[in-house]
Amino acid sequence: MSFFGKNIKKIRGLNNLSQQEFGNLFGLSRASIGSYEEERADPKIDALIKIAQHFKLNIHELLTTELHALEKNKEEPKSAIAGTAKSYLEDRVESLEAKLEKLENLLNQSK
Repeated sequence: MSFFGKNIKKIRGLNNLSQQEFGNLFGLSRASIGSYEEERADPKIDALIKIAQHFKLNIHELLTTELHALEKNKEEPKSAIAGTAKSYLEDRVESLEAKLEKLENLLNQSK
């Protein structure tokens, strides 16, 4: 389950941004922001990266942790929460490399 929609709604509220204003920050339409918040659509990776970087959030946490849960953890300041997209992307690359290796093995077996 992704918390992305809830989290961007929370971020918008904390920053007094309408869906249109939030979307304008990242080159997204108001309708896209609405569909993310209502969990009718998922954002593209480049939008996730931009949003996470802009608000200094870790992508993993933006997707998997409700922001109010992060706020309760006062021992870890927001700047420490601000991981990079690098670890998320590294995991994705590893996953894609593994899939590519499997495909190459299947192709080699069929020859």
